[in-house]
Amino acid sequence: MKCKKGVRIVNVARGGIVNEQDLVAALNSGQAGGAAFDVFLEEPPKYRGLVDHPKAICTPHLGASTTDAQRRVASEIAENIVQLNSGRMLGVLNSKQVTSTA
Repeated sequence: MKCKKGVRIVNVARGGIVNEQDLVAALNSGQAGGAAFDVFLEEPPKYRGLVDHPKAICTPHLGASTTDAQRRVASEIAENIVQLNSGRMLGVLNSKQVTSTA
């Protein structure tokens, strides 16, 4: 692990970005001082080394599991479909490439 000794690692983005077993080894050696995770390579996590580690705070991946979040996602998906059917693609960074190959 190439970082300052005692570094704190936080992953709330995507599972698998950080190798969980390597992080446990870094926590055990003191290279990493702590970790906080909301996402894991496998969900629910089968590997318990990080989840059960005393220097780690782990929460279930619940960011999109609220009623309000699910409604917003459903609304955004529906709006994207309407826009696509109208020939517009909001929020697409490579729309020229997408439309030229569609």
